[in-house]
Amino acid sequence: MPPPSPGAQDPYRYFRQEAREILDALTRGILGAERGTSPELGRQLFRLAHTLKGAAGVVKQDGIQQRAHVIEDALAAWRDGMEPLPRAGINELLGHVDQIAEHLAALGDGGGPGAGHRTPESGDEVLEVVRVESDDVERLLEGIGALAVEVSGFRHIASGVAPAAKGSAAALAPMASIQDRLLSAVERAERELDGLRHCAGALQLLPARALFIEAERAARDVAVVSGKEIDFDARGAECRVDAPVLAGVRSALLHVVRNAVAHGIEEPAQRRAQGKPARGRVSLAAESRGQRLCFRCEDDGRGIDVAAVGRAAVSAGVASAGEPLSMERAIQWIFAPGLTTTGSVTAAAGRGVGMDVVRSVVDRLNGEVQVRSEPGRGTCVEIVVPVSIAIVEALLVGAGTAEVWLPLSALRSVLRVAAADVIRAGGRPSVLFDGQAVPFARLSTLLGSEGPTDGRAFSTAILELPAGRIALGLDGLGDVRRIAVRSAPKLAGQLPMVSTITLDAEGRPRLVLDPETLRTALVDEAATGREVAVEEKLPILIVDDSLTTRMLEQSILEAHGYEVGLAASAEEGLQMARARRYGLVLVDVQMPGMNGFEFLGAIRSDPDLRELPAIMVTTLDRPEDRRRGLEAGAQDYIVKSEFGEDLLIGTIHDLIG
Repeated sequence: MPPPSPGAQDPYRYFRQEAREILDALTRGILGAERGTSPELGRQLFRLAHTLKGAAGVVKQDGIQQRAHVIEDALAAWRDGMEPLPRAGINELLGHVDQIAEHLAALGDGGGPGAGHRTPESGDEVLEVVRVESDDVERLLEGIGALAVEVSGFRHIASGVAPAAKGSAAALAPMASIQDRLLSAVERAERELDGLRHCAGALQLLPARALFIEAERAARDVAVVSGKEIDFDARGAECRVDAPVLAGVRSALLHVVRNAVAHGIEEPAQRRAQGKPARGRVSLAAESRGQRLCFRCEDDGRGIDVAAVGRAAVSAGVASAGEPLSMERAIQWIFAPGLTTTGSVTAAAGRGVGMDVVRSVVDRLNGEVQVRSEPGRGTCVEIVVPVSIAIVEALLVGAGTAEVWLPLSALRSVLRVAAADVIRAGGRPSVLFDGQAVPFARLSTLLGSEGPTDGRAFSTAILELPAGRIALGLDGLGDVRRIAVRSAPKLAGQLPMVSTITLDAEGRPRLVLDPETLRTALVDEAATGREVAVEEKLPILIVDDSLTTRMLEQSILEAHGYEVGLAASAEEGLQMARARRYGLVLVDVQMPGMNGFEFLGAIRSDPDLRELPAIMVTTLDRPEDRRRGLEAGAQDYIVKSEFGEDLLIGTIHDLIG
């Protein structure tokens, strides 16, 4: 590398990148040498130190050069040995690496995640790399987006070539041929641009490897300070994540790892007394879950001390003295601000920072954190974050006169819902999903973009959020796509449920909704009384002399949100139907006194009841019985031997929604 020119804007740009890569590899190799070594590892570490020394000399960084020389000397006698490095030697080498990192930080930005992007090409992953500046990638994506807008304009021009021309069919034929070729070329260009956009977006994703190295170092440092012994296991370092996400989740994960050693792992003597190995185990794993990435930190230590957390919760004012203790409550309390079970602030005890910081970091990334713990067996903390906050997978939906994007990360299901399916539960409109009432509102109402509706069934999105589910009535469904998002302009501040925007193929901005603030807006909408008009479900009348049948049908219907009336005879059912309005009747055939056929005859001859839908539910399965039931006025006929919840509810939905 040539020496930096005096007028260079950033003379240490490439040195910082190379030095950071070498320091990462040195840290990873030195930590590995504590577990065992080989001549190959020794030679590789020596070569790294030698390379760093030479690069520092070229750019006239004497402090870094001297430290690299010290590391090189320390490794020279050991590089061909087969024995693990002693702990004292490890500590000394890591100390030199830390001091070089401090020198490097003083040269300017470039020492953290996202400063550069490494792509290993061989076993020597330090020297054979492709470096990509994140700013360059962002400019590339912007250029691709601008080019996509231009190509879209060509499509409109090409589409108008032939129609705009005048003349005979023979004269227009060449123009039509030109139009076909132009449209074909535009389609090829659009496909190429989509591929380029996907590849450029992938360049913004970094492997989690650097964070894993730092986490292992943090765990080891806490173990040394607290006199504990640990084995650190890392899996999934190749998983890739957006640089801002990796930088954001870093502090949360390092705190969790330090906690695992400081609060979880017992001292060697305690572990032996409990029948455990003297060395504790701490593992950090990354696992891809579609568009999200799960970081899991587990230890085999003592688990959460429920009593200690309870005392700390009382001291912090988040719990009352004498309040019942449980693991579930303890897990809730550890996220309270200012709660700590440590009497003094130390580096080993999370540096005096509580798990509330972990929760706030994860919330900023639209992620989730879960904790599981078992006394004497250990604790597991899972942090789930989006792979990218710049590229998201989203569903295009209609909301009255507007079209907006809804992130798929929160989408649980999409249902077809009729107005009659919207019930009132807890004083607000709701729809049933998985047997539970979910708060409902039309998305167009929340966005203030209401358009005309025809009263027919509409699509409803069920969103799964940490604070609970919500249901959004939609006026249309579009494509599912991976979209590049950017910060919303100030004008969008009037709509707090808008998190970001994206540009469509024609360069027009489209809103990207924030599911959490949508839920808040929906709850506020219900609280102010501005609710959508809904039609209450009418009750269903069950007429059957069998108690078992009545109870079974009642439990199924009530689980799906229906109010139910019960009659043990046809005569009683007829009396109830005349006294109150019902939406549908389920009637048996074989009953003492008036049978089901006669009951239907009486219903159909009554001017006030003749439109009441009816379903016969009976043991009679002969074709002539089915025909007689339908002729008597039943809309459907269910044989009890074929009876099932899905069949019953599906039939009811077909009849009355």
